[in-house]
Amino acid sequence: GGWLSVDGKSCMQLAASDCSDEKVRGQSSNEACCQCGGGVVTPTPFSYPNSRWSLDSNIVLKPEPRTALRYTVDSKCELAAHNLTMDSSSGEISYMAGGMAADVLSYSSVTLLFHDDSEEKLPLTTGSGWSKFELGCAPEVSWLSIVASTGALRYAAPSGATGGVSVADDILFGQDGAVCVVTAWQTHKKHQTTFVAIRPRPWPTLQYDLDAVAVSVGEDLHPLNPKPHKEQGLMKPWAFSMACDVSGAASSTRFTYDRILNMGLLDGHPILDISPDGAITVAPAGTLSELFDALSVSGSQRKAFTLGCRVFGLFPDPDLPPVETTLTIVVQDTVCWVPQNIKGTGLPHASADTEAKCRSQCRADETCANYKFEGQCTRYDARSDGNPVTIIAKVTNCTNEGTCMKVTHSEWYLAGTYCPLGRDAVLGGIVYLREHVTQQDMVYLREGSSGGCGANEWALMAPSSAEPFRAPRHPARLHQQLQPGALPLVVRHEGVGMDEEQEEDEEG
Repeated sequence: GGWLSVDGKSCMQLAASDCSDEKVRGQSSNEACCQCGGGVVTPTPFSYPNSRWSLDSNIVLKPEPRTALRYTVDSKCELAAHNLTMDSSSGEISYMAGGMAADVLSYSSVTLLFHDDSEEKLPLTTGSGWSKFELGCAPEVSWLSIVASTGALRYAAPSGATGGVSVADDILFGQDGAVCVVTAWQTHKKHQTTFVAIRPRPWPTLQYDLDAVAVSVGEDLHPLNPKPHKEQGLMKPWAFSMACDVSGAASSTRFTYDRILNMGLLDGHPILDISPDGAITVAPAGTLSELFDALSVSGSQRKAFTLGCRVFGLFPDPDLPPVETTLTIVVQDTVCWVPQNIKGTGLPHASADTEAKCRSQCRADETCANYKFEGQCTRYDARSDGNPVTIIAKVTNCTNEGTCMKVTHSEWYLAGTYCPLGRDAVLGGIVYLREHVTQQDMVYLREGSSGGCGANEWALMAPSSAEPFRAPRHPARLHQQLQPGALPLVVRHEGVGMDEEQEEDEEG
C-alpha cells in the first residue's frame, strides 16, 4: 500500500516540517519518504542517440535525458580505443585531442526514419570531389530514392508491396523498411556505407476493452488491454502514460503518474499500474481509505472518487504524435457511514482529535460499530437502556460484490432479491442473480449501460434459451451466456446486505 504517518498522511502529503524519526509500522518518514531524505532512490534511465559522423566532423554525444551529477563507465567500455572520452560531470562524449574515429562516407545514423516527401537525408562526407552516388536496398523499396550528384536520400509515396526489417532496434522491429547500401566515388576511389531505412507507420488510434470501470478499495480488476490493430506492420506504442482529473475527493487531492514505476498515484496512494505492453491494472491500495475518511458524512450514500483520465501511447520516434484515449475510473469505499438514531452509551476516544481520525480509527477497529464527533471523538454501543443519540454507524463490506439488490416490479415474478454472481470481464459491471427452483425462472440483473438500457436504469435479463445457464468459473463467460436472451426492463431498486438476505431465507 505505501507508508502513512500516524495522522494518515502519505509521503506526498507531508510538509518538510513533518519529517521526523518517529517510526510508524517500523519506518519513520526520514526513512520512507523521498522529501525527507529517505525512500527508494532509483536512477533515471538515459541513453545516447545512435549517430554517425564523417572524419572531419566534431563528435559530440550527450545523454538523454541528463539528470545525473556524475557519470562512470565499466571495464568493457571501449571509448578510448576509438579516441573518444567522456566528461564525468555532464556525460558528454567527444573526441580526445587530435583523435579521429569516424567514417569517410556515412549518414547521420545507422537507422534512418522517413515520414513524408518533405524529408531529405544528406550524406556526411570527408573532403570534396564526391560523385556517382548509387542506392541499393533489400528488400527493394519503392519509397526511397537517391540523388546521384549529392547523395541526398528522398522519400516518395510507396507503391506496391513493402517489405519489413528485423535488424533494427526492438522498438522498430517489423516496420516497413530495408537494409540499404550507398556507394559513391571520391576522385578515383569507391566508398560505401550501410544503414537501415525505416518508414514508420504508427497505430492510428488507441482503444481499450472498456472505457469505464468501477472498483472498490483493495480490489484488483482484470487488466484492461489495448485492442490490437489487424493491419500488419503498424508500430505499437513503446511507452504509455496517463493524466487524470479527480472529482468527488477533497480539492487538494491530486493524481500523479510515475514514469519510472509505471504507476498511478492518488495523493501518494497506489491506484493503478501500466505494464510495458499497455495493459492497465486498476488496483486501489487499501490505504486509500484515508482519503475517504477525510470526507464529510452526508446521507447514507457510498463514497466514491471519479477519475477522468487520458491514456497516452508514446512512440520511439519523437516526430510521431502520441495516440490517446479516455478512461473513466470510479473508486468506491468498502465501508459506508450511515447517520442513525439509536439508544446507546458512549465512551470518549481521546487520541482522535479530528473527525477524519475518529472515522479512520473506527474503521480499523473491529470492535467499533458507531461513533459521534462533536469536538471530541466518542464511540457508541447500542443498548436498550441507553440514551437516545444520533450517531454515524459503520457498515462493512459495503461493496457491489457484497451487496444484494432488492427489486420491486409490477410483474411479481420479476421482483425479489438479486445477489452478486460475478463481474463481467467483457462489458464490466456486476451481474446479479435471482435464484429460483427452476432454471427457466432464474432472472439476472445488471446496470443499464452494460445491459442495454439507459443511464440510471437497470436491465433484467433471461438466460439464453439455446444454452442452459451454468455459473461460469471465468467472469468473461457471463457475457457470452447472458447476451442472447437479453430482456431490458427498467426497475426500481434498493440495496440490501447479503447477511440480511441470508437471515430472511433462514426465517422463511
